[in-house]
Amino acid sequence: MMRLLKSRGLLVALVAALIPVFLAVVVTVGQILLSTGVLIPDFHFGYSASDLGGLLERMGADGRRLFARVLWLDWLNPALYTLVLGVGLARLDAPRWQFLVPLLAGLLDYAENTASRLALSVYPDAVPGWGGLVSPVKHLALVAALFLVWRALRRS
Repeated sequence: MMRLLKSRGLLVALVAALIPVFLAVVVTVGQILLSTGVLIPDFHFGYSASDLGGLLERMGADGRRLFARVLWLDWLNPALYTLVLGVGLARLDAPRWQFLVPLLAGLLDYAENTASRLALSVYPDAVPGWGGLVSPVKHLALVAALFLVWRALRRS
């Protein structure tokens, strides 16, 4: 299994899959920002239920439709970046416990996406705010995963 994880071809294939998904998410997020002036919740370092309700209100119906599209695209993004970072750590012979950090970031990203999907489905009624609690931890875990890859690269 470790031999497969250390394969250069696997890493190249995962990065090749990540790039178009990431670009599609960025383009759609840009469309939302340009058309509504609102950044999606994923780009906020924590938010309350009332903050999320306000963001969804300011997005308008068209912005919320675009946001729903981003959420569908964003089901691939956490899996792919988790795998890219994990395979990168494996190729760099990082300690095994470090694989948990990108996994945590990806799982927290899925939790935040689930909260956003739920918020869109119940809007304008009581919007759940727990995604805002997950968001800062997700951001910190992702930064930590990137730091671990950077540190492993410097040691190799």
